[in-house]
Amino acid sequence: MRGIPDDITAVAASICANAGITDSHARKVFAAAILAERERCADVARRYLEDISGCNLNEDEPEKIAAAIMDPKWEPPPL
Repeated sequence: MRGIPDDITAVAASICANAGITDSHARKVFAAAILAERERCADVARRYLEDISGCNLNEDEPEKIAAAIMDPKWEPPPL
Protein backbone atom coordinates (compact mmCIF):
# COMPACT_ATOMS: atom_id res chain seq x y z
CA MET A 1 0.00 0.00 0.00
CA ARG A 2 1.30 3.44 -0.88
CA GLY A 3 2.23 5.75 1.93
CA ILE A 4 0.31 8.92 2.64
CA PRO A 5 2.50 12.05 2.77
CA ASP A 6 2.88 13.74 6.15
CA ASP A 7 1.22 16.97 5.01
CA ILE A 8 -1.91 15.07 4.00
CA THR A 9 -1.94 13.11 7.25
CA ALA A 10 -1.73 16.40 9.18
CA VAL A 11 -4.61 17.96 7.21
CA ALA A 12 -6.78 14.86 7.72
CA ALA A 13 -6.04 14.92 11.45
CA SER A 14 -6.94 18.61 11.57
CA ILE A 15 -10.22 18.03 9.74
CA CYS A 16 -11.16 15.26 12.14
CA ALA A 17 -10.13 17.28 15.20
CA ASN A 18 -12.19 20.27 14.05
CA ALA A 19 -15.18 18.00 13.48
CA GLY A 20 -14.74 16.20 16.81
CA ILE A 21 -13.98 12.89 15.09
CA THR A 22 -11.60 10.74 17.11
CA ASP A 23 -11.78 7.53 15.07
CA SER A 24 -8.40 6.68 13.52
CA HIS A 25 -10.12 4.90 10.64
CA ALA A 26 -11.94 8.12 9.74
CA ARG A 27 -8.60 9.98 9.66
CA LYS A 28 -7.25 7.34 7.28
CA VAL A 29 -10.33 7.65 5.06
CA PHE A 30 -10.00 11.45 4.93
CA ALA A 31 -6.28 11.14 4.17
CA ALA A 32 -6.91 8.61 1.41
CA ALA A 33 -9.54 10.88 -0.15
CA ILE A 34 -7.22 13.88 -0.06
CA LEU A 35 -4.41 11.83 -1.60
CA ALA A 36 -6.72 10.55 -4.36
CA GLU A 37 -7.76 14.12 -5.21
CA ARG A 38 -4.14 15.27 -5.25
CA GLU A 39 -3.29 12.43 -7.63
CA ARG A 40 -6.28 13.33 -9.85
CA CYS A 41 -5.11 16.95 -10.01
CA ALA A 42 -1.57 15.92 -10.87
CA ASP A 43 -2.88 13.62 -13.60
CA VAL A 44 -5.04 16.37 -15.12
CA ALA A 45 -2.11 18.80 -15.11
CA ARG A 46 0.16 16.17 -16.69
CA ARG A 47 -2.38 15.31 -19.40
CA TYR A 48 -3.03 19.01 -20.05
CA LEU A 49 0.67 19.72 -20.46
CA GLU A 50 1.14 16.67 -22.69
CA ASP A 51 -1.75 17.89 -24.83
CA ILE A 52 -0.20 21.32 -25.36
CA SER A 53 3.41 20.17 -25.77
CA GLY A 54 4.93 21.85 -28.78
CA CYS A 55 2.34 24.65 -28.72
CA ASN A 56 3.02 28.26 -27.88
CA LEU A 57 1.78 28.89 -24.37
CA ASN A 58 -0.51 31.83 -23.72
CA GLU A 59 -0.28 33.95 -20.61
CA ASP A 60 -3.64 32.50 -19.50
CA GLU A 61 -2.36 28.91 -19.54
CA PRO A 62 -2.12 28.63 -15.71
CA GLU A 63 -5.80 29.63 -15.46
CA LYS A 64 -6.72 27.07 -18.12
CA ILE A 65 -4.86 24.35 -16.22
CA ALA A 66 -6.59 25.35 -12.97
CA ALA A 67 -9.99 25.27 -14.71
CA ALA A 68 -9.22 21.81 -16.09
CA ILE A 69 -8.31 20.59 -12.60
CA MET A 70 -11.54 21.95 -11.17
CA ASP A 71 -13.61 20.16 -13.84
CA PRO A 72 -13.73 16.46 -12.87
CA LYS A 73 -14.89 15.54 -16.40
CA TRP A 74 -12.09 17.37 -18.24
CA GLU A 75 -10.39 15.44 -21.03
CA PRO A 76 -7.87 16.72 -23.55
CA PRO A 77 -9.49 17.67 -26.85
CA PRO A 78 -9.25 15.05 -29.58
CA LEU A 79 -6.31 15.39 -31.93
